[in-house]
Amino acid sequence: IRAYPRGFSCKSIPFCPAKEKAVQIMDSVPFWGRRGGVHGLKSHDVRYTEAVRWDIMRVLILSCATGGGHNDAARGAAQALTAAGHEAVLLDHYLGMAGGVAHTAVCQGYVETVRHAPKAFRALYGIGRGASTGFYKLGVPSPVYWANIGLAGKLEALLAQEHFDAVVMTHLFPAQTLTYLRHKGAAVPLTVAVATDYTSIPFWEETDCDWYMVPDTDTAADFVRRGVPAAKLLPMGIPAPAAFDTGFDRAAVRAALGFAPDKKYIL
Repeated sequence: IRAYPRGFSCKSIPFCPAKEKAVQIMDSVPFWGRRGGVHGLKSHDVRYTEAVRWDIMRVLILSCATGGGHNDAARGAAQALTAAGHEAVLLDHYLGMAGGVAHTAVCQGYVETVRHAPKAFRALYGIGRGASTGFYKLGVPSPVYWANIGLAGKLEALLAQEHFDAVVMTHLFPAQTLTYLRHKGAAVPLTVAVATDYTSIPFWEETDCDWYMVPDTDTAADFVRRGVPAAKLLPMGIPAPAAFDTGFDRAAVRAALGFAPDKKYIL
């Protein structure tokens, strides 16, 4: 059971689920209007120990440049939050907290593998899927999880210093780090994972976030099959920068590009 302050509105949070699911007001839980956060509160506590003001939130957005989609989704989320009156702090080079070498090796290595050795990437993905399933069934953290624990200290210090009300993650890596911090009892604010793939990629099942924004209901079903609770899934789409929403006329664009009006085109 999660309690929200009186007057809480879904309109104030872009990634809020349907009101009938999210808004559970408990008259016995006291709330105040002053600015505050959820510091020291564990994920599923019924009571908040500090005041929470949901109409103005300070949100940290974490992403990695393993492909352009993660950072574009992060920028889209930041723009949506800012447009709604919240403060968004975007850190789109999360692995840079471990140093430039780690950031370059992982992010650039990923991109170059996809571009120049797609068969090798497919093989590695298959291995990752098998390992993800195996470690999850055994109840043992995967090597990927352990690798992301390495940034736990720096991320915990950042959260303690900046006092964010929520953290949005458009990449698996920071979600695993925050899961570790939460399970060890650290002060972690509201966490929202954003899936940028139309499937549950390996190792998402090792995470424990408050909400998971996924592209559609089919992807949500895939996350459930992989072990993520259905109640945490929000099939709302993938955030995108405002430039993608230009209000264009489809027929006019087709004509300008010389495309036939009655054919389907695959990019």
